[in-house]
Amino acid sequence: MEAYIVVAVILFLIVFLYKEYLRPAISFVIGVSVLLISGVISPQEALHGFANEQLAVIILLLILSSTLGRTRVIDQAFGAFFKEKDSPRFFYIKMLSGVGVASAFLNNTPLVAMMMPYVNKWTKEHGEDVAKYLIPLSFASILGGCVTLIGTSTNLIANGLAIEYGEEGLEIFDFVYVGVPMLVIGIVYLLLFHRTLLPQSSPDDSISDRGREYCVETIVKKGSPLIGRTVEEAGLRNMEDLFLFEIIKKNRVVRPAPPDAKLLEGDRLLFVGDTMSVAQLSSPKLGLSLPSRSTIPEADRDSIVELVVTPNSDLVNKKVKRSEFRSLFN
Repeated sequence: MEAYIVVAVILFLIVFLYKEYLRPAISFVIGVSVLLISGVISPQEALHGFANEQLAVIILLLILSSTLGRTRVIDQAFGAFFKEKDSPRFFYIKMLSGVGVASAFLNNTPLVAMMMPYVNKWTKEHGEDVAKYLIPLSFASILGGCVTLIGTSTNLIANGLAIEYGEEGLEIFDFVYVGVPMLVIGIVYLLLFHRTLLPQSSPDDSISDRGREYCVETIVKKGSPLIGRTVEEAGLRNMEDLFLFEIIKKNRVVRPAPPDAKLLEGDRLLFVGDTMSVAQLSSPKLGLSLPSRSTIPEADRDSIVELVVTPNSDLVNKKVKRSEFRSLFN
């Protein structure tokens, strides 16, 4: 019976981790709870992992990497290391070797995240394809993490298991004899074949080249020539780079906005589109009222930051108060 429970838990984890139905931590907690309740593992075994020294080391390394990222020490080091006058090949060598060495002692994820702005900026200024630099950047961080014991969490976990089963523990540089040759071979391979093997990114792949799209709410004000006309008659169906997707009336919401919907005074029209095209809505011919001008003081505008809630964010379907957003981010 226990074997069936273990297989079921493994299948549950594979499906839920692959499909991302739940956050990984929640999926693992559910799996461990099922094994604990069914008696497959004891409470001591369930809590044993939290007392693992290697796990504590991983957490401390994550804290160290996060602290360095907040103090901008790594940013300043990369800013001094990478020069605008570097040739593409020299920049490429410096990028791979620098990230490879740094990832041997720091967590890969924040390291790559801190490097990406420099790579994006340099490739844009020199007309290089950013895809041929960002993918090798990730590869170099992975290879560099294999050079030392603390370079990747996998090495630390393997070391902890070896000690647990009575084997001799590994030293921090025991991986150097295998890791350094692997890093060098990987860098040489990327130098020789990155331009031919890596895909060419299309213009559509560049986020910076795309127009920013926003949702704009307008109001059909008193005396507007749109009153009594349908959406199609008002010419709101064929506006350049703007799309009317919702009409909010006094007692109901019309979504999607049909071409035969009749407009009345006070109706709220919601458009989505390129910010450069919003000026069309200010035409006196339409008689629409745009949102009021920002009243934020000029001195405070530099501190305004736009954020995007990703599909797997903890904020999804949460109210601002419940998410404690204000207390967390001041």
